[in-house]
Amino acid sequence: MKTTFTFIFAQLLFLTALAQMGPNYINKSQKPNFLDSTITDTDLKFDIIGAAGLFDGLNGESDKSLGKGSTGVSFYKEGRLQGNLIFSLQNNSTIDFTGDKSNGGSLLLPGNGGHSFQFDLRSVFKPGNKWGYNTSFIAASVDWRQDAVTYKATPLSLKAQLTRFLFNHEGPKSTISATADLGLSYRGFKGDASTEDDFKQKIFGTTKTGFWGGELNVDLWFNDTHFFFALPVIGGAKIKGLTNGQVTIGGAISGKLFKDIIN
Repeated sequence: MKTTFTFIFAQLLFLTALAQMGPNYINKSQKPNFLDSTITDTDLKFDIIGAAGLFDGLNGESDKSLGKGSTGVSFYKEGRLQGNLIFSLQNNSTIDFTGDKSNGGSLLLPGNGGHSFQFDLRSVFKPGNKWGYNTSFIAASVDWRQDAVTYKATPLSLKAQLTRFLFNHEGPKSTISATADLGLSYRGFKGDASTEDDFKQKIFGTTKTGFWGGELNVDLWFNDTHFFFALPVIGGAKIKGLTNGQVTIGGAISGKLFKDIIN
């Protein structure tokens, strides 16, 4: 059993190294046990957290804009909810779309580098219930360039999903849990780039700035390491890397910077 688990964990690490960090979840090892029905009323607790991203598999290279240097606050209420407020005040990264054919990836996974704000909230409808909800919102800031012309853009990502809590196992040295989410998903952008029709047409082949669809997520947490599988099916004008369904796998590693600093 131990050998099998080690093999599976190694495979997940390998897949994570080939994929982009998901911008929508940053978790920590001390998570509330959502499936414990004996927990009735506890205080809301806080921790300051830091986040480190992994490899950008969409562009095939390391991307410093994907979560590196982000920080924020993780809050949770035992048996009920867990959420994160994450922000970054780094300099904007620049994405050059000249000659690129998969520009939709910049909207599908906007990242939380540069100037960015991220909010996540996951909860159960009542303690011990395996059903709940998951919401996520990201607003990032980035410079987009096409043929030596650069505009500032603010990619947006929004999710509102129904959650099924699959399992939660807490051992003396490790915690393993898994969830599945299904619901609405939005990708779009604001900023100067959203007002320039010629610029948008060259990059995406459309002047639209917002796209709706559905999304399925499966998430696995092993202590401070989080792996995810996502299948967003975003509709609208055909944009390679964004619409008509894209499979994404990846992971993130997070850790508390100051344990119980606010408790």
